[in-house]
Amino acid sequence: MDGFKNPDSQIIKVARNLFQKNKKGKVLQSSARKSALNIFIRLKDENPNATIKSIVDRASELTGVSASTLFKIEKEAKSGILQTPGKKRPNAVGKRTRLNTRRQSALIERDDIIAWRRKYLRDIKLYKEQQKIIYYLDETWVNAGISTTKVWQDKTIKSCSDARRKGLSTGLKGPSGKGGRLIITHVGSERGFVNDAADIFSSKKTKDYHEEMDGNHFESWFKSKLIPKLEPNSIIVMDNASYHSVKEEKLPTQSWRKKDIQEWLTNKNIPWGSDLLKLELLQIVSTVKHKFDGYRIDKIASETGHKVLRLPPYHCELNPIELIWAQVKGYIAHQNQTFKLPEVKNLLLEALDKVSENDWKNAVAHVTKIEKEFWTMDGLIEDVWEQNELTIQLSDSDSTQESESFSS
Repeated sequence: MDGFKNPDSQIIKVARNLFQKNKKGKVLQSSARKSALNIFIRLKDENPNATIKSIVDRASELTGVSASTLFKIEKEAKSGILQTPGKKRPNAVGKRTRLNTRRQSALIERDDIIAWRRKYLRDIKLYKEQQKIIYYLDETWVNAGISTTKVWQDKTIKSCSDARRKGLSTGLKGPSGKGGRLIITHVGSERGFVNDAADIFSSKKTKDYHEEMDGNHFESWFKSKLIPKLEPNSIIVMDNASYHSVKEEKLPTQSWRKKDIQEWLTNKNIPWGSDLLKLELLQIVSTVKHKFDGYRIDKIASETGHKVLRLPPYHCELNPIELIWAQVKGYIAHQNQTFKLPEVKNLLLEALDKVSENDWKNAVAHVTKIEKEFWTMDGLIEDVWEQNELTIQLSDSDSTQESESFSS
């Protein structure tokens, strides 16, 4: 549309993330209507010469909310009231209006995960600025029956969420069941895969791979085969799979016997009184457990001069090796003729060998772009919700004044 800024502007990016899951015909909750209004206001502010109709049309295109609904929302805003249509409101006169604050679409995220992502993005940015070598580690599986109908093709799939929408996967999410399967763990950086670091073995079970990917196996590979091949003072990115996250030691919990908790405190040279109840002993533990709540893998890395950086949950798109798995599986799927595990293993080795340094550079560059978009999106979403909260507070204040005026 004439008069509008580039489609890659920040407002358009956040709009797509806020309303990407909105379904046609779905009634918008009041909180979502507030967000839609804020998108409208932002577009209006950024495009002062555009007509109201063109702004509404653009907002509709971005959010998935119909133009007629947006016109209604804009009209309601002028009256100072935004409500969810069709909701019964008994005793509405004199009652303070509370908005539904449940987050919609991309806003449905736990605060701890958002905080984890922000810390991860800060850390990865710092390590890149320090020119640290960053290695990305992950596991995947390959079925003997892998074919082009089952593989995530990197030419058509742009992200993990895109893969899920198409019913595909690159991760260890459950095989198709055709024949046996191979489990592979590998690590790479912008320089390519780490030479001779791949851990490949045949699955002996037909159910969850977690039964075979245990902490001891992973730790043995990590310590003996991977660490010696890494550049000094490097960063190792991985997710929080259970076998990546074996604790250095077990910490006292409510299930522990009182005397065992006392013994643990004594071994740590932490004073305690003989007259303390079990719950009081656990309170002491809670104040010091952060000193002992580490992971074995992190300790191994630290002792050899490296650092483990853990991805936030549900963020596979921040690991470039996911795109490399796409390339590897694509090659195997196109070349697989026998659907027998020995042949598939040979194809897997060929596929890994064909992944170039340039492939890795492109994958890392793609993820770096996503990191920047996440960083921007988080800030913009917070701005939108602060505006929502301000509007809610004003609405509550107005409603209270109206109630007091009515009662007088």
